[in-house]
Amino acid sequence: VVAGLTLWVVRLRTARAKKDLFRPKRGARGYRRLFGWHASLGVWLVLGALFLSASGITWSTYGGANVSTLRAALSWQNPALSTALSDTGSGGAAGAHADHGVVAAPTAAVSPDTFDDVLAVARTENVNVGLIEIRPPSAAGQAWVVQEIQRSFPTEVDAVAIDGDTLAVVDRVDFADYPFMAKLARCAVDLHMGS
Repeated sequence: VVAGLTLWVVRLRTARAKKDLFRPKRGARGYRRLFGWHASLGVWLVLGALFLSASGITWSTYGGANVSTLRAALSWQNPALSTALSDTGSGGAAGAHADHGVVAAPTAAVSPDTFDDVLAVARTENVNVGLIEIRPPSAAGQAWVVQEIQRSFPTEVDAVAIDGDTLAVVDRVDFADYPFMAKLARCAVDLHMGS
């Protein structure tokens, strides 16, 4: 691709009609016709190939790690949703035995009613697409997580953390909070995947 693009740039400098490299020349015959189709198709395909390479590099073994490091260094990462509850209770299992490695049961009971209540709160907090994921707390002192998982549009990634006992919103992350480059990366990956 790079070699072909280099040849195209060299040819572009000497070409009389530069537009003929972006579209085949009408009325050309023989070699000129074949060259016109080859050059114009190549120009448009190189743009697609470079986009697919750039947007897919995040999944590669070595390149993906480097991209993650670069994004972290330049603060281009997606904002993280905090699920930690600020008040774990005084003298509770999490407070009294925190240094013993004891993991207490989640603070909110996992019942269908709690799912419905948490979802109702999330709907008022901008989690408003059809497909969502609800995750109960995995440990004491953690909040429920409700996040959008519908991938028909890149902006549908809002998430909210909710205290299951009080139904108070603990944290919220909207696509609008993402840095510009994180938004761009999200859109490029979704376009690459065809979603």
